[in-house]
Amino acid sequence: MSEGERIYAAKAPFDKHSADLVLRSSDNVNFRVHKQVLSLVSDFFDSMLSVPQPTQAESQDLDVYSGLPLVRVTEKSWTLDRLLRFCYPTADPEFRTVAHIRPVLMAAAKYQMDEVISLSEKQLFLLEDSPLHVYALACEFNLENAAKAAAERCRARAMRPIHGTPGLDGVTAGQIYRLLQFCSQKPASKTAKASAQRTPSFKFASCVQRQSSVLSCSYAKSKANLLEFKPHAHADMVILSMDDKQFHVNRYIVSLAAPSFFDHHRPIAGPSSAGLPVYRFAENSEMTLILLRLMYPLPELGLTDIDVLGAVTAAAVKYNMPKVIETLKRRWTDQLETAPLRVYFTMMRYGWEREAERAAVLASYTKSDLYVPEMEQASGDAYLRFLFFRLSNRMVVFLLSKLLLPPGLHRDVAWDKTSLNPLYWRLDCEEYANNADRFVLDVMESVPKRGWQESCTHVLLALRPSNNRSSSTIRLDEDFLGKLVVFEQKVKRGLQYVKF
Repeated sequence: MSEGERIYAAKAPFDKHSADLVLRSSDNVNFRVHKQVLSLVSDFFDSMLSVPQPTQAESQDLDVYSGLPLVRVTEKSWTLDRLLRFCYPTADPEFRTVAHIRPVLMAAAKYQMDEVISLSEKQLFLLEDSPLHVYALACEFNLENAAKAAAERCRARAMRPIHGTPGLDGVTAGQIYRLLQFCSQKPASKTAKASAQRTPSFKFASCVQRQSSVLSCSYAKSKANLLEFKPHAHADMVILSMDDKQFHVNRYIVSLAAPSFFDHHRPIAGPSSAGLPVYRFAENSEMTLILLRLMYPLPELGLTDIDVLGAVTAAAVKYNMPKVIETLKRRWTDQLETAPLRVYFTMMRYGWEREAERAAVLASYTKSDLYVPEMEQASGDAYLRFLFFRLSNRMVVFLLSKLLLPPGLHRDVAWDKTSLNPLYWRLDCEEYANNADRFVLDVMESVPKRGWQESCTHVLLALRPSNNRSSSTIRLDEDFLGKLVVFEQKVKRGLQYVKF
C-alpha cells in the first residue's frame, strides 16, 4: 500500500472479525471473508489457499489494519460485493440490466464459481426488457437455457440483431446465425412441442465442432516428405512435434519465417540425439511438416482442402509467420469463387479487412443464408456487418428494379430494420414474399455467371404476373433492351457507393 492511499471497509456481512482472509478490490475496499467459504464455492481459491504459505509473510501480503492475509483482486468493490453475496448465506443480489450482471458473471467464470454462474443465469430470466442483450450474454458464458428463453422473446417481439447494435460484443457469428434461424421459424404448436421433446433441442450457445481434416492432407501423410527434415549438415536445431516426431531445421530460416518464435520459446531439457537444442511445437507432426514446408524456400503446397487451409492459417497466425501468412492468403483467394462466405469469416477473424471486403462482395450475391463452420471463430459483429453490407447492395437493385418490372410486379419499399425482411436474411431459397424480392435475389445470384443484362432477362421471363392485367405483362422489345442498359449502368454506379 502506497503512502497516503486510503483503504475502505466493506459493508456487512464482509466486515466480520471472524474472517481469516481479506480480499481488496481494485478501488481499495477491504472485504473480510472466510477461507473455508471461498474454498467451497471456488475451485480457483481452493487451489490457491491449499498451497502452503510461508511462516513469515511479506508485509505486502498482509492487511495492516487486521493483520490478516491479503489478496488483491482486479474487480471493483461493486462487482466483488455482488459476487460474494452469491457465496454467502445472504439474499442473492438483484440486477436490473445486463450491464450490471456481466462483470459478476465474468468474475464468477474467472474464479471458477459454477454455482454462482448458475444462480446468475436465473437472474437473466428476469431481464425481459432487452432479450437481444440477454441472448448475447448467455451465449458468451454458454448458458443455454437463458439463451433459449431470450431467443423466444426475440422471436415473439420480432426483434432481430443488426449491425451497430451495442452490447453484442461477446457473441459469435454462429450464435447470431442460430438466432436468426430460430426467429425465421414459426412458433411450434403444442403438438409439435410435444414431438420436439423427443428430438434433440435447438442449440444456441454451442455448436458441435467438426474435427480438423489436416490428417486427410495427402501431402502431410506422405512419409517421403519427412526425409526433407532428417539430420543434415545445415541443421542446428530440432523441432519436436506433439506426437514426438523430430524435424531437423536451420535456426536462421526459422527466425526469418517466424521472427518472434525464439522470444516465446526456449529449448526443452535435454538435447536431441544429434546434440542439437530441441524446441517443442504445440502441433502434431502433420501440421508441423506443412508449416516447415511453407517456411522453407521449397515449391508451394497446393492446400486445396479448405479445412486444412483453415487449420494451417490458424497455426501460422499463432506463430506469427508473416511470409507464410501471405502465401496462405493467396491460397484463400483460390477459394473465393466456390466458398466466398467461408473466406470472408476467416479474413474477418484475423482482421484482414481488404481480403474480407473482396470476399463479402462475392458472398453478397448468394441469395440463401447457409451456415459455414468458420462462423464459430468469427465475431457476431463480422456477420452483422456482412448482412448490412449485403442488404445495402440488394436495396440498390431493389430500388432500381422499377425500371424493369411492370407496375403489377413491383411493391413499395417497406423495410423495417427490426423485422426479418427476406432481403436481410432468409433460410429458404425457394419461397418468396413477392415478385420484387424474387427478382432481386434471383438476379443477384445469377450475375457472377451471366452478367446483369442476361440475368435480368432470364429472371423476368420466369416471373409470372400476379394478375392478367396488361400492366403486368413483360415485353422484350427495343424499349426494354434500352432499359436493361440503363439499369445495369445505374446498378453498377450505385453499388460503388455501398461501403463495406
